[in-house]
Amino acid sequence: MTCWGCSKAEENPQTGAYSAGCKECTARALANSPAYDTSRRAGRFTAEYKRVLTLAFGDDWQAGHEHVKRWSQRIALSKMARDAEELGLDY
Repeated sequence: MTCWGCSKAEENPQTGAYSAGCKECTARALANSPAYDTSRRAGRFTAEYKRVLTLAFGDDWQAGHEHVKRWSQRIALSKMARDAEELGLDY
């Protein structure tokens, strides 16, 4: 982790704390974006998602996408854990 937003996300991947200019925060923000969700559901890179990846990561947009996917998985697991806890399930 590289910034205060990343430190917060280490504790809680669902945090709304982001640092401008931090690539990990950018990837985490994109993991929560409609552009990524639409692309993920379509099972392909949509034009809009590729556009925002290129704006965020330049020529390294494919590596940026890998960061986005990792954050998406961490966020989803965090939500599942929170939901299980609220239901009193012990995993």
